[in-house]
Amino acid sequence: PQRTPIFNGGLTVEVAVWKDLVKWNDVAKAAGKWRFWAVSCVKAFAGDVYFSSQWHGILMKWDPDAELADPTDTSGISQFVHVRQAMQDRGRELGRGSYWHGGLRSFDFHPLGNRTHGRFYVSAMESGPSENATYADWKARGVYLPWAADQYYTEHPTPQAEESVLIEFLYADGIADRSTYRLLFRVECPIYDHTIRQISFGVDDLTTYENETLLLYVLHGDGSVESSDVGNGQYNDALGKILRINPIGGLVAATAGADHDDVDVHALELGEGDYTTEHNPWDPLVDEPGFRLAPLPLDAAANRSPVPREAFAIGFRNPHSLAFAKDGLMLLGEAARDNFEEVNVIKKGRDYGWPYYEGAFEHVIETEKDVKGLFHSALPPIASHYCPTCEIRFPLVSYGHRGFDQMQFNSVAIVGQNSVLENDSPAARHTDEPHSPHVYQDGAKYFLADFPYSGELYYAYLEDARTAHATGDPSAGDVEIAPMFRAKVKFDGVVYDSLRPVMAVNESDIYSRVNCRFGTGPDGAMLIISKETGKIYKVVNTIADETTRR
Repeated sequence: PQRTPIFNGGLTVEVAVWKDLVKWNDVAKAAGKWRFWAVSCVKAFAGDVYFSSQWHGILMKWDPDAELADPTDTSGISQFVHVRQAMQDRGRELGRGSYWHGGLRSFDFHPLGNRTHGRFYVSAMESGPSENATYADWKARGVYLPWAADQYYTEHPTPQAEESVLIEFLYADGIADRSTYRLLFRVECPIYDHTIRQISFGVDDLTTYENETLLLYVLHGDGSVESSDVGNGQYNDALGKILRINPIGGLVAATAGADHDDVDVHALELGEGDYTTEHNPWDPLVDEPGFRLAPLPLDAAANRSPVPREAFAIGFRNPHSLAFAKDGLMLLGEAARDNFEEVNVIKKGRDYGWPYYEGAFEHVIETEKDVKGLFHSALPPIASHYCPTCEIRFPLVSYGHRGFDQMQFNSVAIVGQNSVLENDSPAARHTDEPHSPHVYQDGAKYFLADFPYSGELYYAYLEDARTAHATGDPSAGDVEIAPMFRAKVKFDGVVYDSLRPVMAVNESDIYSRVNCRFGTGPDGAMLIISKETGKIYKVVNTIADETTRR
């Protein structure tokens, strides 16, 4: 199905150390535990820059007006909110049972807020209460999205002690108040793997809903190790799906971008689980032409009910990172299992195939609980296994796994959150690809990286993302895989083939991880974060010209 090679691109990405946060974290430094700072997310909002520590559960704020030439001088950095302490105030704890999948995962700010007042949201792992009555109460109020409806303590004999949570906080006068902790929902994972991931507010798309920017997208993995629970991504739970909610429950009749003086989001009285799912494809109140109005049929074999109303798209293994273009184009980097990494163009109400398909290939399912890492190159007619009315959407970009010789865990994973570049910077204007048969008119790009080990940096053109055909039968040539380009990396005057020489703690150790993430700086420049070293790099040639900065 895939015949498009990875081209050696004509773009060299130049990076420089922007902030060296490990110097700020004196406690971790003194203990020699630099890796546990684990900067997992960086975002600019209303003139400030925020970044989160996955392991400590702290959201930090940095005033760019205090920027100094020395990146180790972290003047202007202060604690914005201590999420872990907010949990402890309620008798719970930040879930850190897994270094890879626990802790504080992501955050975003409500678009109706401004620099001094508003609401923000975090995704994290949190310890669950021990009393059954609490779960029953949550479920009755719609706060709890169990793995198997009404079967939390019976179907899964050893439920995880930590669960995915989505939490809201308020801030006033630029100071967050951890006592305003409000739980929107929590999700049980049958296995501590592929938990809650990135959260992000959308981008306006007036063709579908005028307040699209008021809706919060939540990525959640399939809660499964090595596909041990076949079907995750397809059932009536939050697993393996992109969820979408209006976190303030539709109580404010305001358009995106409204002045905070006109709409005081602090005045709203909201309780736990108080959100709405208007305009979602599986919401029973949906009445939009072209989308399914009736619920999906019950899967009798698995005793499951229809897809939940919170679902926006289904059929994912580990939906890792989300990025939006200015026109609302949504791109998802999905970490696959054994064979292929994927970048998908996300459409409302569509099935992206997992666990029955990986990339453009079908899995061999040997038993109800075992999906082998094998695949067929010839596929049957393509249709959703769970939703006969849904076509499977295949990836925009897909690439096969490579690894180091003699490496036991020979897999890779993709990351690309907040990594769309469409400004007037040199990197966004670049269209010269001497090895590609395509001639590009628009240089807007989506960047992605193979983040665990190789650190290879790739990019694809949004021009392809808007035109590629992602449905049909791949074996018949119906599906078009867009070209992908490999970028070089320049650091301290030296050009490298990947990020690994720049970010790996020990480049000669094949198990030394690169572990990078993407973010956006206050000037619109792309940032690349090293979770392993605590350094944040600015991509110098993504800074827009002063006269055209947007």
